[in-house]
Amino acid sequence: MSWASGKLDQIGSPASLAELPGSVPSAENLAVTYKLLGAADENSATDITALLNMVESLAMHTGAAIALAGHFAKGNASGKEAIDRISGSGVFARDHDSLVVFTKHEQEGAFVMDLVLRNGFSS
Repeated sequence: MSWASGKLDQIGSPASLAELPGSVPSAENLAVTYKLLGAADENSATDITALLNMVESLAMHTGAAIALAGHFAKGNASGKEAIDRISGSGVFARDHDSLVVFTKHEQEGAFVMDLVLRNGFSS
């Protein structure tokens, strides 16, 4: 196990990285992030930090860009800042290199897209 708590199963561990095929995709989508958690707690800063560190390790070792998808809590999230709309630990919203947040618009079938980059740019 690569996590001291044993909650995740070898994502990003040196052994699993060594077993990757020679041809690694340039981009990978790991589905909705909470599905990677297993028994880990999406509200725990410790658990999410460990998960995101492993994902970053995977990206660094493979050269792949990795996109993670999050979700909002129930209800209208439009009154919150973009980084505060994501459910779970605040680490999800503050560990990114770039964050794209889609929020339902009042116009049917439309969405607002917010961009937040590590360098401080936001839309």
